[in-house]
Amino acid sequence: MIISRTPLRISFCGGGTDFEDYYKINGGEVISTTIDKYIYVGVNRMFGGGIRVRYTQNETVSSPEQLNHNIVRSALIMTGINRAIEVEITSDIPSQGSGLGSSSALCVGLLKALYRFKGYDIPADELAEKAVRLEVEILKAPIGIQDHYAAAYGGFNHLAFYPSGGVEVENLYRDGMGNKIKWLQDSTMLFYLHGRDSNEILREFKSGIKEKWETLDKQKSLVLPFKRWIHSFAKNPPEYVGKLISDSWLYKKEITPSATSPLIDQMFVDFMGRGALGGKLCGAGGGGFLMVLCEEKNQEDVIVSLKDCLHLKFNFERKGAEIIYAD
Repeated sequence: MIISRTPLRISFCGGGTDFEDYYKINGGEVISTTIDKYIYVGVNRMFGGGIRVRYTQNETVSSPEQLNHNIVRSALIMTGINRAIEVEITSDIPSQGSGLGSSSALCVGLLKALYRFKGYDIPADELAEKAVRLEVEILKAPIGIQDHYAAAYGGFNHLAFYPSGGVEVENLYRDGMGNKIKWLQDSTMLFYLHGRDSNEILREFKSGIKEKWETLDKQKSLVLPFKRWIHSFAKNPPEYVGKLISDSWLYKKEITPSATSPLIDQMFVDFMGRGALGGKLCGAGGGGFLMVLCEEKNQEDVIVSLKDCLHLKFNFERKGAEIIYAD
């Protein structure tokens, strides 16, 4: 029996520049952190042969090709496992349309468990690369590649995507510099609006992406100031980082208008009026989780303004995908 645990993530700025159509020409950058909410994948040898997969449905088949679950099907084929295996998937949060990178975390965690099942402890860089190949190249998901690297490596990172295809993961935790990351953790709130199918929003984003390069350039331009703020001893006012996050949301709406709605726009007016410093919808937008940056002294007022949304408490996570049980 093997169990993997893979963290979900939130990104602060740079989202969208991790799409191949953009970074292969211009290079992309994102700042994100993993959080202590996870996808769990259990893998066990199945007595008598066959394949059984348990998630929100149960499937029992004789070969991977017969599975309806496209990620599990493709992962089994990729790893060459074609019989006598049982896979069970659970999640700390609703996995459909959360905006926290759940599908990519599943790809990472599933491959981590399957390779361990085969006796191979796959390193983070190879794990992320294979997860990208699985979800983006094989399954043709209309997504970027930041989530796979966030889930595989874990931590508070600056992710750089180069036109050559290379990816650099820089952990932003440094000795003596953790105070601002700690402040961010204490000041970042998540609220669940509702699930949504993000694929249509993502397809809208990808459609005519070259016409959106100018706005994506602006999105990318937020990353360096954010990184400098983290590693500077200067005491910039809290509003400074709040504006960077809010600007990221404004650029996302400019690129993909369906990422928002009149109701969501009104929520932003409400929580900003209660003392919040900034905010954005996670992932593609349109629903899922809303991230609000707010100092602790004003958080109760923000919770009241968003009383119809579930408030999710969390902490930042420094570890990436890992095997938490193997017998």
